[in-house]
Order: sequence, then structure tokens, then C-alpha cells
Amino acid sequence: MFIIDFDDTLFDTRVGYEKERVKALNQFGVSTEQYRATYLQARAKGERIVYNHKLHARALGKLGLDEKKVYGVFKKFESKIFLQRFLFRESIIFLKQLRKFNERIVLLSTGDKKFQTAKFKALRLEKYFDDIKIVTVTDGKRKALKKLNKIAGKEKIWFVNDKVGETLGVRERFPKIICLLKQAAIYPEADYAASGLPYFKNLLDIYEYFRKNK
Repeated sequence: MFIIDFDDTLFDTRVGYEKERVKALNQFGVSTEQYRATYLQARAKGERIVYNHKLHARALGKLGLDEKKVYGVFKKFESKIFLQRFLFRESIIFLKQLRKFNERIVLLSTGDKKFQTAKFKALRLEKYFDDIKIVTVTDGKRKALKKLNKIAGKEKIWFVNDKVGETLGVRERFPKIICLLKQAAIYPEADYAASGLPYFKNLLDIYEYFRKNK
């Protein structure tokens, strides 16, 4: 079984996507500081991840900005053409190659279910996965992995993720799961090197690792 993270693993969320969103909103009078502060307000409700563009536009509206105009800009970020710009260019090839192993492939993502599903549909990712797990609480990945670990039985499980701390936690809690890191540009390479886990800059290098070590 292959369990693959979405944000910053298959999709350039924190650098490309976020940067372009901020840039577009700057042109409508939204400062970078306002964007970041209201993003945090719109993202979480207690332990639940609830982010969507409507909530973010509403939060910016409370600062005196035109909520409808801001929301109109946000909606453009959900379009297929915009989203495809930030899917890592090797992502589809990587997923197609994984299918050749004839093993279950699970997409594991944290976020608002409706918002994440809309992105997956626009990017046409659903056909590459046997199952899609969208967790909406901060501790959701651990709980989802616990269930998948149980379902897998004696089946080998591979987990690909970009977050070092989160992945180390998975390895500690589920020793059976083989963890690999996809290096994200927002984190120092030193963090990846210090983790002791195999890490890669390119998804196709991860595929080659799978091929040689299965």
C-alpha cells in the first residue's frame, strides 16, 4: 500500500500556490500581513481545519475590505487552469508509475473536505487513487494512518510526506510503516538530513527507490 500526502508533496501549496494568491490579492489592496493574519483566522476552528475561500474573504471583509471582490479573486484560485500550474510536473507520471505495482494507493490530505475535494476534481487526481482520505482535524492523519495500518494487515505500507516532524511521529507510532520524505522548498534541507529518513527532491526519485526496495 502506498499512502501519499497532497500539499507540498504532489502540489506546490506553500510556495507557488500561496505566493500567487497573495500576489493577486495585493493588487486589490490586501496586504501580505492582512492575508496571513486572516488566513490563520479562517483556517481553524478549535481542532478542526475549516479553511475555505468564503471564510477567508469574510475575515478580510471584517478589516474593511470589499468581501465580494476579494471572494471573486479567491474563486479564480479554484479553477482548473490556475490549479494545474502548481501540480508538480512529475506528479502524474509518478502516480501512473505507482499504478504499475498493482497495489492500493491512498491519498491522505488534511483540510476542509469540500475545499480539498474540489481541488482533487479540478486536477483529475481521483482516478489514480483507490481511496482518498481527507482529515479535518489537526490529529486526523495519525488516526487515519492507524486505521490504514490495521486494514493493511501484513501488506507493506509506504508513506510519502513533506513534513519532517509529522513523519517522524508516524515512524515512532507505527514502526511497520516505511516513511519517505519529499523535500519541500519551505523547509531547510538540514532538517531533512537530520531526520535520518530517506528524502528526495523529486517524486520520480521516490519511485525509483520504491522499485529498487520493494
